[in-house]
Formats: sequence, C-alpha cells, structure tokens
Amino acid sequence: MTGLSKFFSFAVYGTKSKSRIHMVELALERAERLTHRRFHGKEIVIIGDCIGDIDCSKRFAAVSIAVATGFHSKEELMTRKPGFRCRWTELQPWSSR
Repeated sequence: MTGLSKFFSFAVYGTKSKSRIHMVELALERAERLTHRRFHGKEIVIIGDCIGDIDCSKRFAAVSIAVATGFHSKEELMTRKPGFRCRWTELQPWSSR
C-alpha cells in the first residue's frame, strides 16, 4: 500500500473490479453519488502502479499519477507517459523529467 488513501474520501482498487475501465466507472459513479455532479477529463485523477492504470486514464482523458509500488518498474511506467510520477511524497510533472 502506498499510504495515499488517507488523503481521499474513497478509492476504488483494481482488485475490486473486472477491468481498469470498470474500476474508473465505479469510481465515477461513487463520486457522482457523493457530490451530485458529473466529472470529466482532468477532473478525474487515476493513481496507479501498473501500466494498465496509465493506459486507462487516457481513455477518460484523466490525469494519471504513476507510483512505482507494484509489479511494474518506474522505467516501465514512464514508457506510458503518465501525467505525473510519484516518488514517495513528491509529485513531479512529466514535463520536468
């Protein structure tokens, strides 16, 4: 675990859904129920430790944050060009790389 969940009202994890796309759809449904509004594009943030998370974010035009805490290495994650990468608690824009 990354310890990031303490910063959010809720999270949906890949282990709780049948696909990455479904995971984001579940998260959007929950966010919309909680806030009574719809979210689009850069209002959606996907934090993930696998290339599937980064690839999925592009389908929703969402902001992606790669965290190298899982199966894929930092180098593998960076090949997918996430919006940001997280090194412990420091976020760095992809463009500053």
